[in-house]
Amino acid sequence: MKPLSKSRRRLAVAAAVTLVLGAPSNATARDEAPEAAAAEELDTLSTEELVAQGRTLLKDKRWAEAATHLNLARKRGDESFAVVGNLGIAQHELERWVPAARNLRLALDHLPPDKPEVYRQALLMRLGRVVKHVVALEVKVAPEAACVTVNVEAPHCGKPEQALYVAPGDVVVRVEADGHRSAREERSASAGEELSLTVTLTRRQTPVQTDTPLAPVPVSRDGLPVWPGYLTLGLGAATTIVGGVLFAQSNIYEEAAANELSSLRDDTGKPAPCATPPASSENECETIQMRLSQHDDFRNAALGSMIGGGALMVTGGVLLGLGYADEGRERSALSAAPIYLPGGGGIVVGGSW
Repeated sequence: MKPLSKSRRRLAVAAAVTLVLGAPSNATARDEAPEAAAAEELDTLSTEELVAQGRTLLKDKRWAEAATHLNLARKRGDESFAVVGNLGIAQHELERWVPAARNLRLALDHLPPDKPEVYRQALLMRLGRVVKHVVALEVKVAPEAACVTVNVEAPHCGKPEQALYVAPGDVVVRVEADGHRSAREERSASAGEELSLTVTLTRRQTPVQTDTPLAPVPVSRDGLPVWPGYLTLGLGAATTIVGGVLFAQSNIYEEAAANELSSLRDDTGKPAPCATPPASSENECETIQMRLSQHDDFRNAALGSMIGGGALMVTGGVLLGLGYADEGRERSALSAAPIYLPGGGGIVVGGSW
């Protein structure tokens, strides 16, 4: 038998590879059978058996059953090149564009270096056809450890190794990271479009714990209180009232003495001065002099009380003014002073009272 030439051997290898990987088929009919056999039957198979049967089903172009076997093997932890590559081929034939693009890309990234180049070419050919139906999304984030959630899928944390493939239409990207404010971006993209986003998160300020007791603000209390002013003002008012009462009493005594003097008469019937009273009026003169003396005492006491009361009221007003002025300065100091957490936690809030 004549040996094959080098080019013919390469074509034979390519044919074998496309058979294993499921080369593009021109057939328009799709396998409409259920994607999997009974779940209990698949659970009895080992991972190696699932992979072997998946390859056989792929060669027979039973795409849905092959995808079910290979997908179950991958869920069990087998993410080898053969599993993800053949799974991507089956999903391509089933027109499941997004998972097909992701698995074909993953197979290319995990292609063993000892595999012939025809394997890479077959995967690239498949991927080139699939990406026309999806959106290639690239998200650059800072910090790199941030978690990226695309639409309603599970979040991906850390720097992605490759572009994310998503369905065309509205693309919602949410980026989150510890200690940072989350960000949300929304774009609209068509099939076959490449979309690139750059999201930089800002750091979140540490909030004040509401259940942490705040230490009292050390504010000076050297100012005058207001209560002495009120006390002095009250004493001044009381003293002024007493002075008014005494002054009124002195007027009463003065009027009574005047009436007594007008009633005294000498022998001729004329008013007699009290200095030389007749014998019959001697006692009356003494009484009048006593009342006149009482009138003077009451008047002097009244004047003194009223003057003292006025002085006390003036002093009370001054003390009130000083006390309220110091209180206003104290409130200003409180509103401007920072509040500290116990244990030297640093400034928390300021300018609020």
